[in-house]
Amino acid sequence: MPGTLDHAAQLCSNATRGQIQDCLSAALGTTANTRTVNEVWLRSFGIHVVTLASYGHLLSLQGFTSPPSGWTYLAPIFFLTYPEIALAQVLIRTTTSIGRMLRLKQRVPLRYFVACCLGVRAGCSASETSAIGKSSYPLVDLDPKEVICLPHKYNLLWLGRIGLLLALLAQYLGSLVLWIRLVFFLKDKSYWHWHIDYRNFQVVLGGLTATLNSMGILLTGCEWEIVPGRVRGSVEEVEGPKEINTGITRTDSGIELLSSAEKECPEVQGSRSPDIALLAFLSRLKGLNHSLYAILNRHFPSKLQLDFEVAVVIHRILAYGVVVWTWNRFPGGCPPIFRILSEATVTHDYRKLCPDRTNTYDPLTFTLIPQLRESLRVGPWLMVPAILFSIALARILLRWLAKRILLLCVWANGEQPRWLVQAEYWLLSGRTILSFPMILLIFSLAPFWFDGLLEQRSWHRETEVNLKNGAMDPVDRMAVNILMWKDPWQDNLYII
Repeated sequence: MPGTLDHAAQLCSNATRGQIQDCLSAALGTTANTRTVNEVWLRSFGIHVVTLASYGHLLSLQGFTSPPSGWTYLAPIFFLTYPEIALAQVLIRTTTSIGRMLRLKQRVPLRYFVACCLGVRAGCSASETSAIGKSSYPLVDLDPKEVICLPHKYNLLWLGRIGLLLALLAQYLGSLVLWIRLVFFLKDKSYWHWHIDYRNFQVVLGGLTATLNSMGILLTGCEWEIVPGRVRGSVEEVEGPKEINTGITRTDSGIELLSSAEKECPEVQGSRSPDIALLAFLSRLKGLNHSLYAILNRHFPSKLQLDFEVAVVIHRILAYGVVVWTWNRFPGGCPPIFRILSEATVTHDYRKLCPDRTNTYDPLTFTLIPQLRESLRVGPWLMVPAILFSIALARILLRWLAKRILLLCVWANGEQPRWLVQAEYWLLSGRTILSFPMILLIFSLAPFWFDGLLEQRSWHRETEVNLKNGAMDPVDRMAVNILMWKDPWQDNLYII
């Protein structure tokens, strides 16, 4: 379109209904280059495939893929759902490394510090791997004196990897430039593709972080190995389940339900007999919890859970920030061009395409437009997964708050309140039979979101057919050209 929408809205703001069509045609031009539905979806599919490959390459460089573990299989799945996990991992490793340096007041080699921040793992020798059953440990958990740096061999393989990463870096930067240009400069054009464009932005951001992380690992020029004889007892990557005192003890012959006081005093034993059923229930609960904890430690490490939870928080912060900013661009939260188009035609009220600002505190309606909420197949049920997701997010934030309070208690009194330790573990940790289901609630919105995206695609496809067949009046054609507009930079930049 030769003219900008802001300029067209200013020129035609005082035009009458009969004059609006001619005014907009003169301001915007008679032709428009639109993005086809197949083009948008194929581009999005390509972005997802390439970024997933970038993240898999990062896991390989970090040392997670040999031998394969639960981390190897779960991390790519989490990356597809919340690509911000690549950024979360860098932030967590960096803050952990800085915190340990400040706490221990030790100076470490720069190369070692950078490798810790990038999530590199230190390998073990073949003999120690067969003895302990592990081939590597996170470098951030090891002391600099316990590891040695084995310099990289700078050969054609290394140059090929750097060249591929540079090409991917150019692709990701180009995609980010297009999204930033669309949101900050073109503003209200290509409105119908907003949801899938924002999803592409999230994926590209994760792919860009993974690519920069991979380049950093290659440029450090080291493969880290644990000093022989120093691995045993030097680090424990997974801590065992916390023992909660329920009055139950385990013996070689089975479960002992009575305390030492009850054994010595029969009268106490008689007074406590009604509690035996409760203690038996707690015993079974504790047994189930031990089994679940063992499975989680083997297939879902606690560090990966932390990475995933931080990624969810970053995802929500980005979503709220972007949506709130887009609202504040226009008075009333709606682009002026949609008001003018609604006045020029009686077939559609294009103001319904604007976000609903009536429930800004709500995690769902605040990101949906009224038309979608009223017409989607799953529209009436969307509030349910939104509430479940909010519960999952609240658990993450409450756990962080409980951890900070426990640290403050140790600093002030030298000990932690027992009730808070138990509450944090059983209700907020995500590692028990009571709290683990709340982790699964994080995925509650995904099926509804994807179904809504597919339904929108069918609408856009039908509109695209009508646009090509000429089954639209000139004002509606002009509106669709705006809603499905294609940035000319997409043909000039070499994008995935």
